[in-house]
Amino acid sequence: MNFQKILGFPLCYKMFTFIMGDNTFYPKYINEYIRPKRGDRILDIGCGPADILKYLSDVDYTGIDSNVRYIQSAQQKYGSKGRFLCSAVGEDVLSADSRFDIIMANGVLHHLNDEDAGALFATAQQYLDPAGRLISYDGCRLEKQSLITRALFSFDRGKFIRTRDGYMRLVPPCFSTQVTIRHDLTFFPFTIIIIECRKPDEQSDSCVA
Repeated sequence: MNFQKILGFPLCYKMFTFIMGDNTFYPKYINEYIRPKRGDRILDIGCGPADILKYLSDVDYTGIDSNVRYIQSAQQKYGSKGRFLCSAVGEDVLSADSRFDIIMANGVLHHLNDEDAGALFATAQQYLDPAGRLISYDGCRLEKQSLITRALFSFDRGKFIRTRDGYMRLVPPCFSTQVTIRHDLTFFPFTIIIIECRKPDEQSDSCVA
C-alpha cells in the first residue's frame, strides 16, 4: 500500500495533518480568512474527517466528501455539530433552495482536473448567498521553491498542484477574487495559495459553465 492510499484512512490522514501542524494552521486560517460569524451557514466541500470543526463553533455546518471512511469518521466524532454527506464534487445532494454564507474548499482544487474544478465553482455559484464567499487553499508551485516543499508536494495525493496563474485560470470571471500566497502557516516550509471569491451584486445564473 503506497503513502497516498494510506492517507485515505481517517486516522492516518489525521496523523499526517497533525505532523504538518494543523493545530497551528487552522486557527490562523479561520481567523484571518474564513472569519465566521455566529450562525453562519457553512458548506465544506471535500471536508475529509471534518477536523476543522475542532476550531469552529456556533455555525451551521454541512460537510461533503467522496470518501465514505472520512464521512463515517466525521459523523462519529462531530455528528452533533453538523451534517455530513458522501458525495463527489458536482453531484446534486443539496436541496435546490440551500444557501450558504461561506463555502470552503480546503485543500481540494489540487485534487481536481480542470473540468471537476469547474464543477466545484458551479456548485459555489449555485449555493452561495448573494453576500457569501468561497474560500479555498491549496499547495502552490513557484519558480523557486525549497526542497522540503517540493518533497512534500511529491507525497501529496493531489495530482494537480498548480502555479498561481494555473489556479486563477480555474476561477470563472463572474467571481471577484482576492489571492494570498503564504509560506508561514504550516510547521514545515510549504507554499499555500488562498483564494477568496465573491459573487457580484448582480450576475447571471449561467455565468459558470
